Amino acid sequence: MKFKKLTIIFVLLALLSPLFSHAEKIGWITDIHAGSAKKKKKSPVNIFYPREYKKYLSQVLREMKNEGIQTVIISGDLTDKSRQTKYAKRIRSMIREKGMEMVWARGNHDSEGAVEKYMKQKKSYYFIDRYGWRIVALDNSQRLSVKEGGMRNAEQKWLENLLEETDKPVLALMHYPFFDRRDDSIYKAYREAEKWFSDGGKVKLALAGHWHAQYFNTHNGVKYTVGNPLTLESNMGSYYIVDLDTLWVDPRKAQVSQ
Repeated sequence: MKFKKLTIIFVLLALLSPLFSHAEKIGWITDIHAGSAKKKKKSPVNIFYPREYKKYLSQVLREMKNEGIQTVIISGDLTDKSRQTKYAKRIRSMIREKGMEMVWARGNHDSEGAVEKYMKQKKSYYFIDRYGWRIVALDNSQRLSVKEGGMRNAEQKWLENLLEETDKPVLALMHYPFFDRRDDSIYKAYREAEKWFSDGGKVKLALAGHWHAQYFNTHNGVKYTVGNPLTLESNMGSYYIVDLDTLWVDPRKAQVSQ
């Protein structure tokens, strides 16, 4: 009789467990370029609209909220001009009003001080632990004289130590990609960091922006993804849902009525 009751309990648990389990997901946006300019054209295929950020971001946050997203990560260029820090404050407020938190990795159009101020961090690079993961926000916009950016020695040492001491899976958030998209070769500035990512087996996913184009690659067991900007003319409303259980990065487009 006791065995029969235990069997029934185990069967019920097996049937009910899918109802109480769900994949842990976070939202990802890159290159918002919030600013006052109506239109910016870098090339015939690289046209974006800084002034349109609020309309599209509002819809993105609504869609994320409806999906149960609680953490929104931004891989740089939140602002269009680094001195216009008021836009960083506005975007943080928009995210907070939805009951969500923001994680922001500095881009080359962002102020180092603004990241520290609005993320309440002592440095423009930092980490937070969420959902059993360590989310590491890097500042690889510290060497702006180099086309691929880079990190200063102090940050590189910090990153090496951080990866050695953590026992959590790591999501790395950055602005400049580690790779040259022409041939998938690793930039010299990131060879050491890429080795730390690969050798430890802890970094599972690395997300970046800057290119204003979408890119997927897996290198030595690490999934690298570069995302489309929020207001890129050819992909208006672009954002991503990241499933931490499966490492699936799902591209989305928020639909906004004109």
